[in-house]
Amino acid sequence: MIEYIITAFEVLRNNKMRSILTTLGIIIGVSSVVAIVSLGEGMAKTVEKQYDPSMAMINYDWSKLKGVQDYVSHAEVEILNEAFINKVEGMAHKIKDGRILISNDKNNSTQVNLEYATPSTLLVEGEKIKYGRDFIAQDRDLNKRVVIISVSTALELFEREDVVGEKISFKDNSFSIIGILEDKHNPLGFFDESENLPIMYATDTLAFEEIGLYYGTDSSVKVKLKEGENIDVVMGEIVDLLKQIKGSEAYTYSTVTTDIDTANETLRLITVTVSAIAGISLLVGCIGVVNIMLVSVTERTREIGIRKAIGAKDSHILKQFIIEAVIVSLIGGIIGVIIGISASFLILYKLEMVSVISLQAIVISTIGSIIVGIISGIYPARKASKLDPVVSLGYEV
Repeated sequence: MIEYIITAFEVLRNNKMRSILTTLGIIIGVSSVVAIVSLGEGMAKTVEKQYDPSMAMINYDWSKLKGVQDYVSHAEVEILNEAFINKVEGMAHKIKDGRILISNDKNNSTQVNLEYATPSTLLVEGEKIKYGRDFIAQDRDLNKRVVIISVSTALELFEREDVVGEKISFKDNSFSIIGILEDKHNPLGFFDESENLPIMYATDTLAFEEIGLYYGTDSSVKVKLKEGENIDVVMGEIVDLLKQIKGSEAYTYSTVTTDIDTANETLRLITVTVSAIAGISLLVGCIGVVNIMLVSVTERTREIGIRKAIGAKDSHILKQFIIEAVIVSLIGGIIGVIIGISASFLILYKLEMVSVISLQAIVISTIGSIIVGIISGIYPARKASKLDPVVSLGYEV
């Protein structure tokens, strides 16, 4: 066996360019599969890291919703908040306005995602104030034109971070900045460019005035539980109480686990589909190995005749060519694994995601390379082993 392997490496060394071209299809196929699977797993880990396990959402069961009277109001959210004050950190409607353009008095402008904050919104969303303050009851009671922006928005408009007290304009109104939030980066935001825009908060009372929302909205209610609480038990109790308050069955809930499972299933389907497409190049690589091995058999016909004349059996020739095909494929597989891992690490690093080495992809790709080598080597090897030694000795390339 060692002799066959040494001979195989000598053949590869004597035909460097041919060997490189032969392994190219295997390298592309394996590197693509390893990179794609590693990217998929890295994204899945990033999704898990992004979500807070203590978060849940109260949602509407639209099939049971009778009308706007079933919408959950701000006052009803507060009732729930009070009822479960020992079990939840806070509850808040998720009220979005969308992407808007804001500017200052120097005509500097930038885009932000406008959201309307209830008393618990910043707590529930995990926002941290770097300068200034959160909204207070007076801001809501007097419907003050005040906003909280992010550090990146402050730098974009004013070229400094602490801009508390400065004025900005949007929707034909002037607003005072009362707080500056630390920036939050969403590494998955490249799927949707708007998701990477910084958030700006105004009071929820402004939402009722600006976008026609009164104390009922079709938006979900976000809930942050206290540490150690059983999320399914508590959320079940919250939804049951809400059903009693509203006299309606139009409510359900989802947990972070549900969201993660849904996101991971989507990523898994994308990964499998793209990997299957990338795996086609392995088939192309297999055909390439077959072609090159057939050329090798033709070029080495005289050598095969000499080996048979001095006692080599058909099985010896068969093993030699199969081992050569396997080594060619295995080398391509190893190089492909290295390139695939490097590429996935680089991409995940640039996207600020969790870097993952997919051992499953490496093992499958390596075994796949060996199988490709065996399959692609069988026909040329059988052809070589069946050559007539007399005819072979007289063959001229």
